[in-house]
Amino acid sequence: MSLKKRLFTSSAAAASDGYTDNLTSWVQVGTGKSWEGSGTSMTDLSSNTNNFTLQGAYSYSSGNNYVSLTANSGNMVSSVNLPRNTNYSVLIWYNLSMSSSYSFLLGGNDASYINYITLGNVTSARSNESIGTYSDYGGTDYDYAPLNGHYAYSDGTWRMFVLTNAAGSDLRFYMNGGSTHISSLANSFWSTPSLSVGRYSSGIVHAGLAVGQIRAYSVVLTVQQVIDTYNATKGLYGL
Repeated sequence: MSLKKRLFTSSAAAASDGYTDNLTSWVQVGTGKSWEGSGTSMTDLSSNTNNFTLQGAYSYSSGNNYVSLTANSGNMVSSVNLPRNTNYSVLIWYNLSMSSSYSFLLGGNDASYINYITLGNVTSARSNESIGTYSDYGGTDYDYAPLNGHYAYSDGTWRMFVLTNAAGSDLRFYMNGGSTHISSLANSFWSTPSLSVGRYSSGIVHAGLAVGQIRAYSVVLTVQQVIDTYNATKGLYGL
């Protein structure tokens, strides 16, 4: 089924917003939220003024809870800083349909550092990596995980991806509120001085990405906080 057919268009509100303490930024598409289709600035709901800005080509239909970023053009940038040796988490609701190549999900917009999280077949180094992570911060950390098949998480359904970084020593990924993380990279990290969506510092590469919301936290989310937030917000995306 195509991405377009799977996108959820109801404007019904979720029962709650899940875990909203310790936020450094939170932008969400929808009526009464950060952005309702006008302009390019997406207001930070956490009151920290860490807004996101839409760039390139994108589309939006009134009443929807997501913005559709046009392939290899639309992207979102911010000044949200995520240093490697700090505790933080990033959460994003996304929908991506892809069966070849790869797409940037998260990255940075600072040419001084190359940082990104990818979905799909980003390298020949692994035959079946689902998510790739790269971070260049005075040296590189280049890992691929999990190994669930290139397009396991780009199948045209809504997904909530969570990345947690424990002071540069433990990087974990969660998908759709799973009770256990899908990957843990010991002695690893991911960092960026300018959290972005659909791009990295040198370019915009994705197959057409729908984004419902993105959050950054100043703490490492617990498994229960991930589960609670998924269950509280999944109704916004037809789940």
